[in-house]
Amino acid sequence: MGTKYRGRFAPSPTGFLHLGNIWVALISYCAARQAGGTWLLRMEDIDTQRCREEWIAAITEDLCELGLHPDEVTARQQERTDRYREIMTDWRTAGVLYPCSCNRARLQQIASAPHPGETVSSYDGHCRLHPPSVCTRPLSWRYAGEDGIVRYVEHGETEEQVRALQRYRDDIVVQRGDGMYNYQFAVAVDDADMGITEVVRGNDLAASTPLQVRFIRALGAAVPSYFHVPLLIDRKGQRLSKRQRGITWREYRAAGKSAEQLVGDVLFYAGVNPQRAPRTVADAVAIPLCEWQLNRPSVQVEDAI
Repeated sequence: MGTKYRGRFAPSPTGFLHLGNIWVALISYCAARQAGGTWLLRMEDIDTQRCREEWIAAITEDLCELGLHPDEVTARQQERTDRYREIMTDWRTAGVLYPCSCNRARLQQIASAPHPGETVSSYDGHCRLHPPSVCTRPLSWRYAGEDGIVRYVEHGETEEQVRALQRYRDDIVVQRGDGMYNYQFAVAVDDADMGITEVVRGNDLAASTPLQVRFIRALGAAVPSYFHVPLLIDRKGQRLSKRQRGITWREYRAAGKSAEQLVGDVLFYAGVNPQRAPRTVADAVAIPLCEWQLNRPSVQVEDAI
């Protein structure tokens, strides 16, 4: 008997729910429902400076208004810092973390001088090779990776994805000097602990997958499959974001439009509702995802609702 499907929608509460969020939420919801599985809602609020309580409440409320009801609402990242700290303690004891004193200026200097064949350099291993002895500023902590290959399954692909990670270059920060945990680390821990079997998200996050897979394997957990979906972009080719006006569900609703109209628009952009007729979430679930046009890098939408 196989593992039951567990999917999740994990927005960062830095603004109201907008069309780009809803696009990913609906696809992930349909993936879970069509697999007869569970759909979780998780707030990725690790960035305490940008995330707000009112947006957490608003996102939850807006999803339900649209008909996207989570089966589970998991702990927020800000409520899981004890777990992150526990893992860091274990990893320090095991010798897979090392302190780093590099300041922003030095890291920018590294990034401006990529190695041949690379577009961007990540890290040069300076503090791994030369451990800081005295530092007047709080140290960050990096994961001491090794040269190796990570493998994972991409939705719809018949062969495993194979990606190389390099010693030094991919030694990413796990915790910053100010105490904030790295997004890649926190997301990997959360997916591992919550038993997520498939991650549905925008394809702009595909490049971070190998780093997250490495962390999940280090935790001894099963690696989920990944489903990277097209980005919604405006007429200028820019990814939809909270900074743009006229694309939130609340603005859509204030304009006198219904949840069914918004779901219909999403299905129109997915290529399965050519008449752009109003549709319910149940209608969306009834259309197999294999029929949705999701093999594109991006989908252009109007500038505003």
